[in-house]
Parts: sequence; structure tokens; C-alpha cells
Amino acid sequence: MGKQYELKKEKRWVVIAFSIGAAVGSLYGAFILGLWAVLWKGQLQALQ
Repeated sequence: MGKQYELKKEKRWVVIAFSIGAAVGSLYGAFILGLWAVLWKGQLQALQ
């Protein structure tokens, strides 16, 4: 169950990052932000 919750949180991060990128008006920006969000999330998990 915890695993599924983590997956949902991960998807939410990507959606948020993609939305910000889309708001900026650049698909490339959305991709970079999405990638950054995933990497940043990975860093947080590594610190815990």
C-alpha cells in the first residue's frame, strides 16, 4: 500500500512540474522541469 502511495505522489510531482512548464509556454521547459522534479524527489529520498 505504501508503494502505491509513493507512486501516486511521484505522478503528482510530474503533473505539477509539467503544468508549470506548460504555463511557461514551452514543451522543452516542461520536460526539463519534469526531469528536475524527479531528480529532486530522488535527492530527498536519498537524504531520508
